[in-house]
Amino acid sequence: MLNFVVDSEPAILAYPQNSKPPEPVPLMQKAGVAGGIAITLNVISLAFAIGMVVILIFLVQSIREVATIEDRLSGLGQFETRLSRQLDTVNQGVQSQFDELNRRISALLDQTAQLEKQVAKLTGENQDMAGRLQALGEADNPAVIVGEPPKEIVLRAPPPQPREVRSEPARPANPVQFERTVSPDGKVTYSKVSK
Repeated sequence: MLNFVVDSEPAILAYPQNSKPPEPVPLMQKAGVAGGIAITLNVISLAFAIGMVVILIFLVQSIREVATIEDRLSGLGQFETRLSRQLDTVNQGVQSQFDELNRRISALLDQTAQLEKQVAKLTGENQDMAGRLQALGEADNPAVIVGEPPKEIVLRAPPPQPREVRSEPARPANPVQFERTVSPDGKVTYSKVSK
């Protein structure tokens, strides 16, 4: 077996007398290739860390913008509901005007039919009377002079009938007005009318 003796004092190596002590070597030369690689990796890691911070900043801004857009989209449902209600109100108003117009047209058609019946009746009576007068004129009665029937017939329109008073449900005040536009292809669009 081998026995080792350990001195408490460090061993000092002596240089030969004619040789000089070694000159200090610069750090880069000491590190050599391994030191250059380490520095290059540190610079790359620093650049990567800075890039990650920049990406993180842009990511946070993007998340804020997405949250803002989500808030706006959640309000879009409420806007759609309000718009639907307003269009229903406009549609009801237009529909009630069409109903009123249809009622007026049917009343005018009824009056026209009554006037046609009266004209037919008066024309028949006028022809009967003209025939009677001609028969009397042919009987050689000089006291009766038969003239030609009048060319114009004057008719009196029936008296206007009182209108029905209908109470319509109160509609909410609509501060926004819409204009209805029908395109040539049949599409109906509503556009906001600026006052």
